[in-house]
Amino acid sequence: ALITEFYQPLDPRARIFIAPRLALERRSMTLYQGEERIATYDLRSSLVGLDLGSQFYHYGEVRFGVLRGKATPSLDTGPPSLSPGQANISQGAFTARLFLDQIDSVHFPRSGWRGGLKVFNSKSGLGADDSYTKWDVDGVAAYSIGDHTLNFAVKAGGKIGSDPLPRYDQFQWGGFMQQSGYQPGQLYGESVRFARAMYFHRIARGSLLDGAYGGFSLE
Repeated sequence: ALITEFYQPLDPRARIFIAPRLALERRSMTLYQGEERIATYDLRSSLVGLDLGSQFYHYGEVRFGVLRGKATPSLDTGPPSLSPGQANISQGAFTARLFLDQIDSVHFPRSGWRGGLKVFNSKSGLGADDSYTKWDVDGVAAYSIGDHTLNFAVKAGGKIGSDPLPRYDQFQWGGFMQQSGYQPGQLYGESVRFARAMYFHRIARGSLLDGAYGGFSLE
């Protein structure tokens, strides 16, 4: 992925800002039937957007925006019957994002909390091939006593209204710390509900990933 953004405050206190952005991405999507991987897709996308937002002091920010772009799916491995068929998918949407962050580490948070809310409203009036509304929320909280840490996480997402989510924008879940018994992306559908409770203990201090940790999780 190549993502760039021009962040421009509109007032001297930098509370209001605009942010034009550009994103070019190529990612792999895998389709499973039970435990068996039956197809792998390449999805190339290019998006251009403009956000208007506001900062909440040092807590986070809220953004409202609009975007246009296209996505091109192609079958990498699998039977021809699973080919996506459609050459290009036009995208156009209104977006909203609330992000609050008081966590102390990206990799192994030991104190604080973080939460976010995203809404993606795809509109045919903006040139999108599919009209639908997708939402997701997530949150993390961590608390430590000495080298012992409890970490709790939740995530939920789904659709708003009766319009189905298209196959290329449904939720994919699974993998390490996201239902760890499943392959990455093995769980697939229009909604997700997830909770995780994790304990870990710092067994070595260091600069790489904040040290070394051991622990377990219930997901």
